[in-house]
Amino acid sequence: MRYWYRTCPVCTEGRLFVRKTESGALYLLCEECFCLFARPADLSNPQNAKEGMDSQGAFASSDDIMTGG
Repeated sequence: MRYWYRTCPVCTEGRLFVRKTESGALYLLCEECFCLFARPADLSNPQNAKEGMDSQGAFASSDDIMTGG
């Protein structure tokens, strides 16, 4: 299952999916514009987004989300 948080504040169309790095850190990735956000607090300012496609991460599981990574 793929979990998403909300609509992207940058493109206003894509969903922000919860992803995790190989080290287990969680982040949000837009399915449309591929903006990355390190944490939900960063969503208040779209300038906090990092651009780039994520090729290393994986979709977070419910356990990952509940434990914070």
